[in-house]
Amino acid sequence: MAYQRWQPPVPEIAKSSPPLLLPTIPAPFAPKTDTSDELLQLEWQIVEETNLARLYPQEYASKLAHLRGYVNGNRIKIPHIEEISLNTLSQQFNDVLLQGLPEQLRFYYQNGIDQLYQHAAQNPHVHLTINLPGIEIKEGLAAVDEAIEFLQRQSPLPPLIYSIGLTRAAQDHVADQGAQGFVGHMGNDGSQISDRINRYGTWRKSSGENIAYGYFTAESNLIGLIIDDGVPDRGHRINIFNPHFNYIGVACGYHSYYRMMCVMDYAGEYYE
Repeated sequence: MAYQRWQPPVPEIAKSSPPLLLPTIPAPFAPKTDTSDELLQLEWQIVEETNLARLYPQEYASKLAHLRGYVNGNRIKIPHIEEISLNTLSQQFNDVLLQGLPEQLRFYYQNGIDQLYQHAAQNPHVHLTINLPGIEIKEGLAAVDEAIEFLQRQSPLPPLIYSIGLTRAAQDHVADQGAQGFVGHMGNDGSQISDRINRYGTWRKSSGENIAYGYFTAESNLIGLIIDDGVPDRGHRINIFNPHFNYIGVACGYHSYYRMMCVMDYAGEYYE
């Protein structure tokens, strides 16, 4: 099944805090791509974060339990979840970040971003970040607690194997939607997830797709989809923990309204 999720981000400048730590993923499941670019790093980090949740659901439940202390109204605002370092951003990722900025923030960025980057370059030991608002939870703490209970009951699952073909299918959908600001799983050419992944291979048994709009880090993507606030059947979470899925491809890129979108395509069997 296919699901989508989004939230419009509103950035602010904030200091960083140390991340929560979970075990790392075994090397054989690393993608066969160059991850020197921030977008490629984000894509692989989503693969890795997905596998952390599948391999260690009880530990991931502890991560969500920690987030309860960061609930502010209808958002989870934990500092490191939505931080992007100003010290290391490439121009490409900076373009993704700043395009489509809400009008009320344009003056702030036009007058301040150059000075911030100059300060970061002159003071590399000072870690400056752009801090986005976190994860929306219209259902409140009840959604977080329900996700924690699910993870505590969830049995460990094998890690998903990175697929170049599935990633290319996801890239097609990002390219199709991003510039025009569309949302959803149907392509402009009428294609569905099964059509796109069949362009680069053959899937069997099962396939699915998650789409997240407005998240800039792997953690916020995964945590938001696992909590699955506002989705009665928790379909995004079902995809992440589907025991019949064995392969994953991820693509992230610019979205004209939400500024970032990430597509995660899954398959039970996939022959490239």
